[in-house]
Amino acid sequence: MQPYCASGAAHEATPAEVPIYAPGDIWLDTTERRADPVAVRGIRYQPSHVQAPAMTTHLLVLYRNGQTLMTRSLAGPAVCEEVGPGDVSLMTSGLPSEWSWPGQIEVLHLYIDRAKLRELAGAVYDRPIEDLALRDVLRVNDDLLTRMGQLLADEVSTDRFGSRLFVDAIAQQICVHLLRNYAEVSLRAPAVSGTLSKPRMRKLEEYIREHLADDLSLARLAEVAGISPSYFARLFRNSFGIPPHRYLLERRLAGARDLLRSKRHSIAEIAAMTGFSDQSHLTRLFKRQFDLTPQQFRSA
Repeated sequence: MQPYCASGAAHEATPAEVPIYAPGDIWLDTTERRADPVAVRGIRYQPSHVQAPAMTTHLLVLYRNGQTLMTRSLAGPAVCEEVGPGDVSLMTSGLPSEWSWPGQIEVLHLYIDRAKLRELAGAVYDRPIEDLALRDVLRVNDDLLTRMGQLLADEVSTDRFGSRLFVDAIAQQICVHLLRNYAEVSLRAPAVSGTLSKPRMRKLEEYIREHLADDLSLARLAEVAGISPSYFARLFRNSFGIPPHRYLLERRLAGARDLLRSKRHSIAEIAAMTGFSDQSHLTRLFKRQFDLTPQQFRSA
């Protein structure tokens, strides 16, 4: 999917920049190896609250040691899960995020190059790829993914004979596993009509406006439009000029702006009414879009 760009030029963090936003004790780091399809970083974290911009890569977090309650918010309501060794978090590229946890943890970060994952998807499906995103999963217990991630970390820590080939092979297996189990892929289909009909566009606009507080998935929007999810993202972008997740975020921000003008609700109430996890989540994204906090906008 295309990244959400506030005011036209939102910064996307590279893997090398992640410690700026989420500092910790780093014990392994391959993020400077730009040719790798999967970069690895091992980090020990103290209890933290992290606000990070969108990333240039997809992110996998493999939990190695420590158990804690993890809270995360992306473009919608916050999600909380108890995470520990063997669990994995997944996050697609292109969306800002907010994380918090009260316990000490040790994790592996796997940064998946989105262009290389897309290229591999084209080879796997033997079709041009229109859009590709990872499903945003806060906690899944995936033994195979955990083992492959640990094997990758072990191998990049050594300089043994054949290590480069072995690392590439593991990285490719990880990417194929992601495509099979966690990817939302839209295939390019030239025979499909290029845009949504005007009635379908109006129906989607009305549905989104009336359900801003809900957790609206791509599959649900495709169902409302009466179109296969495989084609929906492409048709939506051709019709509205931006991908569904970006349109939804902009509608939520616009809805919050309109409610702020009326002064009938508190900012916390407006955040809940427009699908943000809390007031701070709304404040952060509102300021990025309009260069004013909600309170500053209301007082202007």
